Amino acid sequence: MLRSTVVAIGRSRRFFTMDTTILSAMIDRFQEDAKTGKETFQLISSSCETFPHTSPSSPTKTLYILDSSFNPPHRAHLALARIRKDGDTLANSPTLLLLATNNADKGAHPTAQLTRRLEMMEALRTSNLSDTTSAIAVTSYPYFVDKARVIRERWPDVNQVWPIGFDTFLRLLDPKYYPNHDLQAGFGDFFTYSRVIAITRPGEKWGEREEQESFLRAIRRGERSGVPKEWAERIEFEVLDRIRGISSTRIREAANAGDEEELGRLLPRGVLEYVVENGLYRDEDTTPRFVDGYDGSLGADGDAMNILIPIPYAMKAPKLPATKNSP
Repeated sequence: MLRSTVVAIGRSRRFFTMDTTILSAMIDRFQEDAKTGKETFQLISSSCETFPHTSPSSPTKTLYILDSSFNPPHRAHLALARIRKDGDTLANSPTLLLLATNNADKGAHPTAQLTRRLEMMEALRTSNLSDTTSAIAVTSYPYFVDKARVIRERWPDVNQVWPIGFDTFLRLLDPKYYPNHDLQAGFGDFFTYSRVIAITRPGEKWGEREEQESFLRAIRRGERSGVPKEWAERIEFEVLDRIRGISSTRIREAANAGDEEELGRLLPRGVLEYVVENGLYRDEDTTPRFVDGYDGSLGADGDAMNILIPIPYAMKAPKLPATKNSP
C-alpha cells in the first residue's frame, strides 16, 4: 500500500506523479527508518494501488525486476524492463524498477541524488511503460540477494525474474561478494523463486557470444566451483543487439557537449526531455569511472556491487516531463 505522501493525480492516466519536495521528504524518512531496520523496502509510485496485482481479483504470478543505479535511465534499461520470457507478457507480468538507497562501501546516498534518479525513473515509467503494470521502489539493501529476499517477504506468492547485464551476472556469481566466499549459503533459496536473464554483450570486453554462453554451459556441467549445476535451470542468456554501445558514460559525454541528437539515440523520450530540461551532466567530469571492469553500461547493478557513480545534484527542483508513450 502506497503511503499518503505519494500524490495521486490523473487516475485515468494510470500513474502516480511525485512532487519533488514530498519525494525528498519521503526519502529522508525512509533513510531514517532504514537505520533502525524499521523500513527496508518501500514503493514510491505505481500504475495501480494493488501492485503488483492488476486488481484484487487478478493475482500476479511473476514480477520482472530491473535493479540498477539509473544514472540516468537509458534505452538499454528500457529494453531490459520490457523483456518477457516463457509465455509472460507485458499485459500479465508487471515491472518493478528498483533503486538501492545505500552503497555497501559508502553508506546512504544523499537525498538529492536519490530524488534526481527517482524522478528520471518516473519519467521512464510513465513515458515508456504505460502498456504494462509498473512501479518504482527503493530498498536500503545494497546487495542483490538481500533485495530479492525483502521483495519475497513483501509478496511471497510472486515469482521473480531479474534481467541483468552480463557484467553484473559475473559479479553475481563471484564468491568474493559473499560471506566466507560461500555462494550457496549466500544465495539461500533464491533460485527456488527467482530466475535470472543475463544479457550477453558480444564483441565487448567479455568476448563473443559463444565465449559468454560457455560460462552457462560450464555451470550446467557442474564445472564452476561452488555453483550448483541445478542453478543453470533458472538462468538463461539473451542477446539484445539493438542496445549495443549504450552506456552511462556516453550519455554524460553527450549531455556535457550539448549533443541532443546523440542523447536522442541513447535515452528514451521521457528521460531525454528531463535531462535536457534540467541541464543534467553539464560541466561534469566525464572521465569514465572504471571500477572492477565496469563502465556504467547496460543494466549493470553498480550500487549492488559496491560501485558508486555520482551525479551532480545541486540543481533547481525539476518538473517531470509530460507523458508520452513513444520511446
